[in-house]
Amino acid sequence: MYFTAEACPQGGAGGNKGKPVPVNEVFARVDAEGGEASPAESALISARGSAGVCGGDCTTSATRNGYLDAVSEDGSISAFTSTQQLLNTASQDPRRTDNAGGSKCAETTGPNGCNLYLYDLDAPEGQKLVDVSAGDKSGLGPEVQGVMALSGDGTHLYFVAKGVLTETANSQGQKPVEGGDNLYLYTAGHVTFIATLPGFAGGNAQEEQSEVEQWQARGIEGANVSGSGQFLLFASHGPLTGEGEPDDGPAQVFRYDAATGVLARVSIGMDGFDDDGNAGVGEAHIAPPRRGFGPLSRDPSMSDDGARVFFESPVGLTPRALNDVRMNSRPSAENLAENIYEWEPDGIEACTRPAGCVYLISDGRDAKEGIGTVTAATKSSVELVGTDPSGNNVFFTTTDPLVGQDTDTELDYYDARVDGGFPAPKEPKPCKGEECRTEPPGPPVFAAPLSSVFTGPGNLTPEVVKPPAPKPETAAQIRAKHLKAALKTCKKDHKKSKRAACEKQPRKRYGPAKKKGT
Repeated sequence: MYFTAEACPQGGAGGNKGKPVPVNEVFARVDAEGGEASPAESALISARGSAGVCGGDCTTSATRNGYLDAVSEDGSISAFTSTQQLLNTASQDPRRTDNAGGSKCAETTGPNGCNLYLYDLDAPEGQKLVDVSAGDKSGLGPEVQGVMALSGDGTHLYFVAKGVLTETANSQGQKPVEGGDNLYLYTAGHVTFIATLPGFAGGNAQEEQSEVEQWQARGIEGANVSGSGQFLLFASHGPLTGEGEPDDGPAQVFRYDAATGVLARVSIGMDGFDDDGNAGVGEAHIAPPRRGFGPLSRDPSMSDDGARVFFESPVGLTPRALNDVRMNSRPSAENLAENIYEWEPDGIEACTRPAGCVYLISDGRDAKEGIGTVTAATKSSVELVGTDPSGNNVFFTTTDPLVGQDTDTELDYYDARVDGGFPAPKEPKPCKGEECRTEPPGPPVFAAPLSSVFTGPGNLTPEVVKPPAPKPETAAQIRAKHLKAALKTCKKDHKKSKRAACEKQPRKRYGPAKKKGT
């Protein structure tokens, strides 16, 4: 863990009471492995080097603020800037820049300016501190402006300095400009010149401010770096590759390959489309490094091997892409509809073009606000989120329904993946007449009754109850029964004229019994 103890000339509270801290000091919290016998301790890293690497004037250099700029993923290597001479090869700026807060390297006006240092916790004593910005050839000192990126493994450090730290030209035949914003790479003890960036040399102040933030925001604002440090991805308004882009024009995206020393412009028109992308006025962007639930993602805009690069731009670089379509009447670059693109270098996949190949991932059409003719929105819903380490998945947002499963115009997150995504829902087959009748549902299926899984003493044996014996018929009931049967027979077997004679006999025989005495 790294932290900065801010300047407190009057001294702090508690254990630091009465101990003034004249400048900002950068510390590393080192966790020892010896437990209570060897507890964790704080190591001051923005301090002079040991004897042999800091002698003479270095030993009496006035204290100056230290500013932590970047840390490797495992925490063993850190980069910080300071106007104080901490090693013999470094310089001392006579102008004090001790006001707290922010990186003040760009504000120094005296000679020498800021030095850039690397600190390696795992290196032997006397070799932990390294002066990265040593060797200025201009005589004005390194004048480091800030760090653009530090690779995850700490092997590649990209930074900007106004000093001339090397006289070796880049792949374009250009050399560092004295007093210019020169982009350098430090790796394996060697400094390489990449390009001179526009900085504050003139032109649109807003554009220049957005560019310098890439190296004055301590490596977290815009530039991307691959895990090994071989590839750096950044945006610039300058004509860095001489491919027709105008001076102080719209921001373009560039990729630097440290293995070959080649700087390539990524935001170009496919096969020279739309004047090779130079006819537009919109700014190209990449996704800034993001911190989510895990470690800092240093290269969300490209695959770890640098073979796939993703960016957004309102300029039409391929057919079907929108070209500088405004979201409303305001004359601002932020009001332009964005396209999402992929770039691959020559020799990757099917690309056989020396300048690389550009493919359209998603156009800037915003279904919620209209088909690229928005009048009320202030920012496009189409935005690049980032890619995975392989580059096989790129994530972006849009309100435009791009697949059949998306049935609304709310903001959605999409994954454009290699080999495709989920199949679209199938349309129902048309039917006529009896064909439209569906199969009747089968009989209902009920769950097993609870009694079938009951575990206990079992069902109770029901008590057998005998029905009551019928009451015997009375003499009157028996006669009435016989009378009814006899009358029914007479009615069935005799005509009406003879029925009375037939009925006379059973009435006499089975009629009501006469009471005695009558």
